[in-house]
Amino acid sequence: LGYSAKDFDKSGGRNYFSNTLSANFAGKLGASKASKFTEGSAHSEGNFAINRFSYARLQRLFEGEDQPGRWTAMLRLDAQLSSNELYPSLKKRMGGANDVRGYEESEVSGDSGVTGTVEVRTPLSHNFIPGLTRSEEYMRRNPEDWMSHRLQLVGFYDFGKVQNNTPQPGESADQGFHSVGAGFRLGLTKYSDLKFDYGWPLSDSESNGGKGHVNVGVKW
Repeated sequence: LGYSAKDFDKSGGRNYFSNTLSANFAGKLGASKASKFTEGSAHSEGNFAINRFSYARLQRLFEGEDQPGRWTAMLRLDAQLSSNELYPSLKKRMGGANDVRGYEESEVSGDSGVTGTVEVRTPLSHNFIPGLTRSEEYMRRNPEDWMSHRLQLVGFYDFGKVQNNTPQPGESADQGFHSVGAGFRLGLTKYSDLKFDYGWPLSDSESNGGKGHVNVGVKW
């Protein structure tokens, strides 16, 4: 069962909400049997309910169409709540490129948890790489030219906490992460994007020092 919405407010911000409720009643109404879940967790009985919530806000920081009016800030929160012992694949994972950067991918997990980020983004820079630069008139007439490119810089603070309802031996009941970092978004034509972030952990981590995260996207 899910719900999503978006809202544009008078302060120049854009808000995005979503909430999803899922449940399993082991062996009933066509649901997965209990044995499927007890294999991965000694305390899981296959009966569970999970509520997942996400919120994001994109906010212009200054007035005006020109710089610095194009500086923006982004806030994102993702939460999961469950009172049950969950199968490992259903747990809230924390760490990595998509939530708390600077840590190993899915370094820890829990039955319930929240992750968030506060990100400041510079205005987009267009048509600046030597050898690929073309006149503004040319780019207006050829917006899909392979030489078109854009760059945006970002700075961020990430945070999160997960909690296990029935910790396994050697597993913490709860654990929190924090990190700071910076990165860039480089677009080449409108069909490809390169995203790079480097985060420095502010909490104990399995890895030493910071960690970089790279994502490449291609549109067809």
